[in-house]
Amino acid sequence: MLDRLQEDCTSRISQVAETLEKLNTRVVTLERGIRQFKGELPSKLLVDTAALVKEVSEAKVTLEDLDTTWRTRDMEIQGRINLMEDQVKQSNEQSLAIVDNAMTLIATECEELCKPQDHSQEEKFREFVLEEFATVKSALM
Repeated sequence: MLDRLQEDCTSRISQVAETLEKLNTRVVTLERGIRQFKGELPSKLLVDTAALVKEVSEAKVTLEDLDTTWRTRDMEIQGRINLMEDQVKQSNEQSLAIVDNAMTLIATECEELCKPQDHSQEEKFREFVLEEFATVKSALM
C-alpha cells in the first residue's frame, strides 16, 4: 500500500512538475511577448508613423508644386486666349469696316442710278446716229 501511495504521489508530483514546466514556458513566452510589445512594437509603430508622415509631407509638397505649375500654365493659356480674342476682335472690326465701306459705295451707286438722268444727251446722240444712217443710206441709193 505504501508503494501504491508512493507511486500515486510520484505520479502526481511528476504531473505537477510537468504542469509547472508548461506554465514556466508559457510565462516565459508571455514575458517575451510583453517585452516585444513594450520595445519593438511601439518603435515599429513610430517608424511606420514617421514614414507615413514623411510620405504625406512629400505628397503635399508635390501637390503644391503641381498646383503652382498648373496655375502658371493656366495663366499662360489665359494670356494666349486673351491675345487671340483681341486679334479676332480686331480682325472682325477691320472686316466690318471693309463691309461698311463697300455698303456705303453700293448705296451711293444705287442712289446715282436711281436719280433721273438727263436724257437730252442720249436723245442728241440717237438723233446724230439716225442722221448718219440716213446719210449713209441715201449715199448708197
